[in-house]
Amino acid sequence: MNHPPRIALTPGEPAGIGPDLAVMIASTHADLAPVVIADPALLSERADILDRHLRIRSVGPGNDKLPVPESNTLDVLPVPRPAATICGEPDPANAEYVLETLRIAADGCMKGRFSAMVTGPVNKAIINGAGIPFTDHTEFLAEADPHLRRSRHGAGNLRYGQGEPGQPARSAGSRGRPGRK
Repeated sequence: MNHPPRIALTPGEPAGIGPDLAVMIASTHADLAPVVIADPALLSERADILDRHLRIRSVGPGNDKLPVPESNTLDVLPVPRPAATICGEPDPANAEYVLETLRIAADGCMKGRFSAMVTGPVNKAIINGAGIPFTDHTEFLAEADPHLRRSRHGAGNLRYGQGEPGQPARSAGSRGRPGRK
């Protein structure tokens, strides 16, 4: 039986829309089979708010074999948040948490555990307000490994693209991001 490639999904700002989207994807698109890198309690809270009945299944870090995807099951690589979340009210105390989810996803891609990563929106002002210099995802990922060389389309094994609504994800990565060097 062929299983879909496993995609790392980082929801981004915990007070934003990203956790909701992760829950909705899992409850409506089992064929996508993402591994969400986030706090399981956050996702459980959002599932309750959205009235989505969903099983949250923890997966281990490292090179553990990922479980076979199941319908209405959200596979989560747990990363605890330091601060509780109120929807729509970002907290600088969670800035390092947001960046840690990106680091874990990038590392998993570089090591071949994940076929790709999808990132939810982050709040740059909140991250910077926490005293952490942050320009954007692209710069952050390019610094994920000091041995990577950046090109117009990514760094080493990492490729990036900015998707457009209705556009297949596979075509975004082949274009790169216009205006970036």
